[in-house]
Amino acid sequence: MHHHRPLRHRSHSGRRSGIASPWPALGAVTGVRLPVADVDAIDDPSLALTLIGELASDPPAHETLVILLDTERRGSTIMIIHGTVDNDSVLHVADHVIERGHRIDHIGAVIIASMRPGGSDELDDIDRWLTIDEQLGLVGIELVEWFVIGRSVSCPRALLGDAPRWAA
Repeated sequence: MHHHRPLRHRSHSGRRSGIASPWPALGAVTGVRLPVADVDAIDDPSLALTLIGELASDPPAHETLVILLDTERRGSTIMIIHGTVDNDSVLHVADHVIERGHRIDHIGAVIIASMRPGGSDELDDIDRWLTIDEQLGLVGIELVEWFVIGRSVSCPRALLGDAPRWAA
């Protein structure tokens, strides 16, 4: 099952401000202002992780969060796909993004976060990164980052040695 949620349309300082996240790897959300939909660019990994930490299930669950960005890197829609227990689920999530991209012509980029409670990254994540990056690239959607969040936060792009794709 998956849900689509628009980004918040007004700023607020985060419901967990100063309180430890249920995802220890994300740390405490410290009152950083969340981005406003269709207004604020999500151009920094710490801002993306703050938003992800705000939206991730509490208690932690296997799920994948997708932040759809326009060509200016402003967020408009968040997809939350529950039950993504199999690490290959991210490949199916990329298919959902492509399907959604065919219906919305202003999607220019995407940020994906795979939530793996008690887990971590795996060597196979590099192959998954390459696959979803290619799939999305074929339809003109840039994969800005894929966070794998469990006991730690990792980025398969960095494990591969690719340069960061953040605008800031």
